Order: sequence, then structure tokens, then C-alpha cells
Amino acid sequence: MNQSKVSGNFLFNRLKKYIVMPLSMSLFLLVSSGCWDRVEINDLAIVTGIALDAASHNNIQLSVQLFMPTGAGGGTTQGGGGGSPGGQQQSFVISANGVNIADAVTNIEEKTSRRIFWGQSDTIFFGKKLAKKGIGPSIDFLTRYPKPREHAYVFVAEGKGKKILEYKPHLERNSSEVLRELAKKQTGMKVSLKDLAQMLSDPYESPVLPWVKYRGERARISGIALFSGDKMVGRMNKQTTRGVQWLRNEIRTATITVNPKGKGRVSMYLLRSKSKLQPVIKNGTWEIIARIEAEDDIVQNTTNLDVMDPKVINKLEKDTGYLIKKRINAAVRQAQKKDLDIFGFSDAFHRKYPSVWKTSKDRWKDIFPDVTVKVNTKVKILRPGVTSKSTSKP
Repeated sequence: MNQSKVSGNFLFNRLKKYIVMPLSMSLFLLVSSGCWDRVEINDLAIVTGIALDAASHNNIQLSVQLFMPTGAGGGTTQGGGGGSPGGQQQSFVISANGVNIADAVTNIEEKTSRRIFWGQSDTIFFGKKLAKKGIGPSIDFLTRYPKPREHAYVFVAEGKGKKILEYKPHLERNSSEVLRELAKKQTGMKVSLKDLAQMLSDPYESPVLPWVKYRGERARISGIALFSGDKMVGRMNKQTTRGVQWLRNEIRTATITVNPKGKGRVSMYLLRSKSKLQPVIKNGTWEIIARIEAEDDIVQNTTNLDVMDPKVINKLEKDTGYLIKKRINAAVRQAQKKDLDIFGFSDAFHRKYPSVWKTSKDRWKDIFPDVTVKVNTKVKILRPGVTSKSTSKP
């Protein structure tokens, strides 16, 4: 037999064994595979929000906001809360207690005939009482459990977190969507589960979470909750929280109103902002120079000031800068009084002075309250508006 023909047959058999046959088997499995693991949409209960509250006997209460999707032919009734045929609510809240969250999850799943899908949970609410006891065990579970999303926004509720889930909004499908959109706008603080886990793992930075109030059938973000380790130890109001956001370079949307000498006020809409922390260590003194830049448009003028006058504009820019500085200083005083670095000062010093930080980091709790903070603001008003003075009568 021809030697080249033998070699060709040998090569074909090798290719058949290692390439052709496995490829054929893969195609066969792909074609023949059915839908054995498919879950119909109307067999699911989708978690849109999670609340964790302290319960009696040192237990924890887990509440979940469930959205019940309908099948292709099911249809829904129109209305504020949504619904399904027969008048059943399409979105509702169920709760269960447990010795820990894992136990409560099992008890929750026993309460519904549908398969619970956790992958769409956008919000997590801690009740005030549980936040004061400590959120560390809860975060440990939420970051290990593969189902909740790491980008879910985390909040502390003024009362019970469950109450926020039960709130029925007028515009959105449920309360989780309302708080999610408010967090995205960054009119208040925005903290994801991933952000919180990173803050808790840093021994030098103190965590903060948005504080949610429920008033008059309306939930809103109103300041922040302050943490020492995993325990809530205080709060900041909405105005002082703005100072924190300026230092953390997290201001995205804002309307700043100043009251210049004379009657009325001038309101400006923030277009752009930039904050930079410059750490300085000199002669044993630790100092942070905060450089704040902002560009604004005047959106309302109820004074008799001529905002077309460059001198008036200059004065308004200084007044705006002073207001920003005032809020930052108030935030720094409150944080230093509680010895809580919520601004990222430790990271700034670490990056600028790595060798000094290495020998001083164990004393950060003693150093932070005495850090001098100097605020330099630069505000620019780009457009004063089409009218030079207020049209209202004095």
C-alpha cells in the first residue's frame, strides 16, 4: 500500500476521533436539548425590594417586596398598584422571622407557591433599630448569597424598613422604584451594596447610608445615617449632608439659593462641579485643603439686584461659595466630634504620604479629630438669565 495513502488515512482517523466526533455530539446535544430547566414567567415571584428589621427574641425580620408577573395571555388591570385578573394585587410585601437571614429566607420561600427570583432586587432597607444593633451579619449574608444584586442601593429607614416597602406610590410601580430613582439622581447620598461592603472592610473609613423618612404617604431621602463600624451612631440632616457630598465629589444635582443683602433670594442651578482633596503634613500638623469648583445658572431672582451687573454677579458667586463652605465646615465639625472619617481623608493621606501613613495609621482615630480642613471655593455663574431684575413688586 502506498505510504502516503496510509498516512492520510491515519490523519483522517485522528481528526475524526478528536474533532469530528465531539463536534457532532455537541450539535446533537444542542438540537436535542429541551427546556427541562425553563421556568415560566407566571411561576415566578420577583423580588424588587428587601427590608431587614430587628424582631423579638433577638431574631431578624426579613420582608420582601414581590412583583407577580402575569403570563402572555393574562393581562393586568390598570391602576396605581397594578393587578392581575380577579382583582389580586400584582405587587405586595410578605415577611418572615428567623434566627438569621438565611433562616428567614427559608421561611419566606415556604410562604409562596411561586419560585422567588432575587436577581431584580434594586433596594435594601435597614430598620433603624437593627442599624443601631449592627448590620455586619446582614451584609455578610447579602454579599455571600449569590442572588441579590451587588449594585442594589442600601438605605436606613427612620422606623421599620418594612414600612417603606409597603408604601404605595402614585407614579412608580412600587416604593423600591421610587427610592432607586431618587438615589440615581444623587440629590442625596447614593450607596450600593458593593460600596457599603468596601466601606465596612476599611478600618479607617466610617460608613454612611442614606436616611429615608416616611411622611404623609411619601418616602424621601433626608440626610444620612452615620456608622462606627457596623453600628449606626448618629445622623446628619439634609443640608449638612450636602457638605459631605461636596467633599466626596458626589454632588451631581443641586439648586443653591442665597439671600444677598436686600429683599428676596437668588436661586442657581448647578451645571457642573468638581472637588479635590489636597492633603498636607507639615511640622506634625495634618491638613486637608479642599478645592471646590462649581458652575451655575441663575434660575430665579426675586431681588431688586441687576444680575447683568458684573459686580452683582461677583457678589453672588462669593455668596454661593460661602454657603458651600459653611455646609462643608458643618459636616466636618460633626464628623470630627464623633471621630468618624466619612470623607475619605485617610485614603488621601495614604496616597500622598505612604511612608508616613504606614507608621501613623494605627493612630488615625487620634489624628482625624485634629485634622485642619481649609475650604477654597471657586464659583462661576455662566448665565444670569434673560431679565436683569425681578419682575415682582418690592
